[in-house]
Amino acid sequence: MGEMKYNDMNLYQDSEDEERLMKLPEAQREEILYRRYMKIKKLEEKKEMEHRIDELAEQSTKKEHESAVHSECLTYETLCDVLVPRSLLAKNVYKPMFDRLAGNYVRVCFKSGYVIKRVEGIERGDEYFVDEGTKNYRTNKSICILHGSNTREKIPMSFVSNSKPSFAEYDQFKDSNPDISVCALVKRAHSFRNLMTRELSAAERKDAQEERTRFYRDKRKNLMEKIRLIRERDDAYKNGDVEKVKAVQRRIDEIDEKDKDPEEEKEREIWDRINAKNRKINYEKGVRAGLEKARNKDGTYGTDPKK
Repeated sequence: MGEMKYNDMNLYQDSEDEERLMKLPEAQREEILYRRYMKIKKLEEKKEMEHRIDELAEQSTKKEHESAVHSECLTYETLCDVLVPRSLLAKNVYKPMFDRLAGNYVRVCFKSGYVIKRVEGIERGDEYFVDEGTKNYRTNKSICILHGSNTREKIPMSFVSNSKPSFAEYDQFKDSNPDISVCALVKRAHSFRNLMTRELSAAERKDAQEERTRFYRDKRKNLMEKIRLIRERDDAYKNGDVEKVKAVQRRIDEIDEKDKDPEEEKEREIWDRINAKNRKINYEKGVRAGLEKARNKDGTYGTDPKK
């Protein structure tokens, strides 16, 4: 087997073991020592490999931790991505799964400015229009948020912004929500967005149509109902039933309110402002004309007071 050197390790168990092996023939002694050497070497190689594996595992754990820390760091881009815009709410307000908005965040306009708020729930109340582009959506759904001293407040969706938050709003949101889970935030926002944009089932389409019909009833049916109520009101008036007249009139007013066309309402508001402006101009012209007439009557207009 040739001469073997074991300069850096002791292959004898003790002095007695060394004395015993030295009495053996050299070839036999070298074979025993070689087996011991290879066994020790394999053990050391195994230990070295285990050490390397432990180091790799530690590095992997460290990277995962750093990645998790980075993912939990809310960036401005992430906040912009998770905020639900008014456009998405308006277009999907009639869908039966709209209540799943709860837990998401919106940018709301208050008198003091814009604030990012968590939607606590959806509640019904008075009807109103949500304007989105050239379309208007009538609804009685409002979002609930916590405002002021954690007071639950109903906010019409028309106050929800479509625009990105300012960096000051971003900083304020981070300071107010230091322990927020970014992963959960993103997951919830994307889940709601996918829910609102996916194709509806037949049952969901039926529910959505029924919800819309609550606010946009057939105008012809409304007209026939209104004619019937007017007759009923006139009969009650002839009979001197004041309470019934008031009750029927309220129902007529409700039909008129539901039949309002948003575009016609906008046009009416524009004409009201134009008419008010023209009335003011005509009034000022009339005042000036009156003053001029009075001066001409007195003979003072255009004369030299010294003569």
